[in-house]
Amino acid sequence: MNIKTTSKIGVAAALAAALGIFIAAGCDTLIDALDSDPSEPVQGETIKIGLIQPQGNFPSFALGAKLALAQINANGGILGKQAEIIERDNQGQDPYPTAASTIDSARDLILNEGVTAIVGPMFSTNSIALGQALTQTGGTTPFLPGSTSPVATQSYAYTALVSANLPLHSTILSDFARSELMAETAAILAQEGDAYSQQLTVSFKELFEAAGGAVVSAETYVVGTVDFSANVETLLAGGSDVCFLTSFPPEVPLIIDQARAAGYEGVFIGPNGWNVPAEFYSALDDNSVLDGSYFTIDFLPNESNPAAQQFAAAYEAVYGMPADSFAGNGFDAMSVLAQAIEAAGAVGSENANDAIMSAIAAIRDYRGATYISHFDENRLAVKDLVIMRIQDGSSMFYSVWDNPNKGADPGDE
Repeated sequence: MNIKTTSKIGVAAALAAALGIFIAAGCDTLIDALDSDPSEPVQGETIKIGLIQPQGNFPSFALGAKLALAQINANGGILGKQAEIIERDNQGQDPYPTAASTIDSARDLILNEGVTAIVGPMFSTNSIALGQALTQTGGTTPFLPGSTSPVATQSYAYTALVSANLPLHSTILSDFARSELMAETAAILAQEGDAYSQQLTVSFKELFEAAGGAVVSAETYVVGTVDFSANVETLLAGGSDVCFLTSFPPEVPLIIDQARAAGYEGVFIGPNGWNVPAEFYSALDDNSVLDGSYFTIDFLPNESNPAAQQFAAAYEAVYGMPADSFAGNGFDAMSVLAQAIEAAGAVGSENANDAIMSAIAAIRDYRGATYISHFDENRLAVKDLVIMRIQDGSSMFYSVWDNPNKGADPGDE
């Protein structure tokens, strides 16, 4: 993948007026924020932030976090010091990042690098495993993952989710399937062994059936599968009105393509795991077969979200490609963490880590790549969701789900 480095941005100055997010807190020009590679270590005493990211999959989370770091440092750093990312890869040669590699990465960052906190990991399976391991060892290092399972915050008291959590996605997709698509029956196809996919399966099934629908099949596949003929046979036999695909590209577009070729006529729906445009729309030669499918996201840089527009424009200027949900989550995780550390006023102790988590709980009306009303009593971001429709081989805005808990006191939810 070709990614522009910050030293190659010739158009950045022209964007300065539009991208006030980078100059609002004392940075003289946009170039000041973007002129140095945000991944390069800075000199002298720094605030070290760990970043756990699979190098082979979905690089945009890390890129969003690094863009946030560039803004943070340009605006004075954290607690008067420059911030530095120490990055670890939790995928290596594996086809999918593993729990063991994630825990090893965190151990290295905490014990050997002395990081203040960690941004990442991305996938729910890995976030849950890391939280459980830190709890078992008495750890208190805060981490803000890019994942969506609330089990992560239940497993570990020093983490919070900045992305829309799984129950939010399941709630809106179930309601959308029943009330707008008029679906009476649903099939579910999930990635085997993945907490994100499995928890979406459980919650969607419960909600869809509680609303009067029937789930006619719920199957799994192994990551890396390219022939889904057995799953497609089950889809055809069930004749469902909708099929909920709970995982990620490239498997999702391959499933849709093979199911359509076999004659399946139901509507495909999915969560934010679909929103990786480069991987999603490069899996097939002809993306028109994806038309009429729907998925949910929490990131939409349109005129109603000026801060998100500013982030998206800066991201594309720096990296030469559009921002996606994972990029937005990376940006928000780093930004929220920096804001909380600044509010806590100290680092490097259990008391400081307690103060960081208290500061996250106190955040209200955060506006970054996405809008976060607040964090609820389970340290889950309260935010709206957006339904996207695939049309003419690309993703298009369809509607907004307005979260009724916005602005509520966490204790009242």
